[in-house]
Amino acid sequence: MSPSRPTALRFALISLLSIAGLAAPALAAPDEISQKAQRVLPQRDAPQVEVPEAIRAPAPEAGALSLTTLKMGSGVVKRRLKGEASRFVIDGSRVHAYAVLSNPEGPPKTVQMVWFKDGVRQWAVDLKVGRSARWRTWSYTSLKRAKQIGAWTVRVYDEAGAELGHIDFRVDRPDLDEIGC
Repeated sequence: MSPSRPTALRFALISLLSIAGLAAPALAAPDEISQKAQRVLPQRDAPQVEVPEAIRAPAPEAGALSLTTLKMGSGVVKRRLKGEASRFVIDGSRVHAYAVLSNPEGPPKTVQMVWFKDGVRQWAVDLKVGRSARWRTWSYTSLKRAKQIGAWTVRVYDEAGAELGHIDFRVDRPDLDEIGC
């Protein structure tokens, strides 16, 4: 059941007053609230306050390279990640780091996927990113050796070395019950 229009407006007005840091009387009549709102809320022709450049969040460059998705999985089929997970076992299979990047207006670029195990860099893979709003790319490793057991992180960097994102996952020994022993 949706609230009546006056109740909804009253709730919205009380919310605005609380956001502005002003206490709204809990049981005030709707006309009392509207009178207070006229005194408190800025009018349309009120002067606007300019936020100093130093505290303004930087706007992303139009068409700048950005990472929209970073996931781990057991495979990639037809450019789609399969078997998404955050835990893998040593069983001879592959683990894929799958990234979706946006580079809608820029020239082709290169990103670097860097694989870390227990905080130590293991290797890096340079991957091309073409001009596209949704460019999919990935790298992988095969899980064959006991020395691969541990906490892993894959970090994605742009050409300037700025980190675009990262993802953590774990590689464990296989559970003997899982493999039927």
